Amino acid sequence: MDADGRDAPDARVWEVLQLVQLRYAEQWSLEKLAIHVNLSGRQLDRLFSRHFGRTPMALLKVTRLDRAAELLGTSHLRVKEIMTRVGFNHCGHFVDDFIGQFGASPTEYRRAKNVHMS
Repeated sequence: MDADGRDAPDARVWEVLQLVQLRYAEQWSLEKLAIHVNLSGRQLDRLFSRHFGRTPMALLKVTRLDRAAELLGTSHLRVKEIMTRVGFNHCGHFVDDFIGQFGASPTEYRRAKNVHMS
């Protein structure tokens, strides 16, 4: 049990967590992640929610957005290229999700980090 008295996550949960964090740009679905560790999507969602307070897909989105923010602040890659590199397929979703996470559009975020395109 962990410090909160909950059962510690089993190896399958840690395996999915590692997949989401290391292979975030791949086109994962809940079903693909669940099959990878021999669980149903519903079981995996419940395990993640219990142990991490969010679903695997929510964690995947946050991981992708964090990586995008890192690239925006440290590279001169175009926003569309960053969006694709981190696993987003639709610009509108990417921008909306980025604003929701960071309170600024990718372009505004980059400007605030003083990374200028040449």
